[in-house]
Amino acid sequence: MGLRYGFAVLGLLVAGTGCAKSSAESAIDAAEKMVSGFSAQAEQLAPADLKAINDSIAAMKARVASGDYSGALMGARQTTSIARDLAAGLATRKTQLTNSFTALSAELPKQLELVAGKINALAAMKKLPKGADPARVAALKTEAAGWPAAWTAATEALKAGNLAEAVAKGTALKTRVAAVAAMFGA
Repeated sequence: MGLRYGFAVLGLLVAGTGCAKSSAESAIDAAEKMVSGFSAQAEQLAPADLKAINDSIAAMKARVASGDYSGALMGARQTTSIARDLAAGLATRKTQLTNSFTALSAELPKQLELVAGKINALAAMKKLPKGADPARVAALKTEAAGWPAAWTAATEALKAGNLAEAVAKGTALKTRVAAVAAMFGA
């Protein structure tokens, strides 16, 4: 009787493990299917968030492979919830990014022109003001010459539909131009 009981318990454990594995794999599949439904849009609007979700799904697959079925199941459920929240917020994110880029477009080209003009005027002086380093002025002039190309890269990212990339590039340029403008009191 003891031997039969042992086999019965072993059978239940194996069946339970198979069920747990199946549940975890199903939850991971559900998360993947959900993400595939909005991944193209998320890639353009929230690439870092999408990467985090995909990394989480990969981690849950690794947990299944290592036998941690309950951890994989819980993680997959949490990942599905995060993915659902991201999907629900994509329209708002698109509006925010569009508004941010519109604001950048309104102010940055003017600021680029103003600051580059000040740098060029300073570089054109036969005698620089006291305390101005000729090498630094030359470096700033070279840098300012590259700003239009950086702005073009941001607008090209926008045209390609990559709003997050466009805003990131535009914001980085704005930050740099503002730092240089502060040197000149612009």
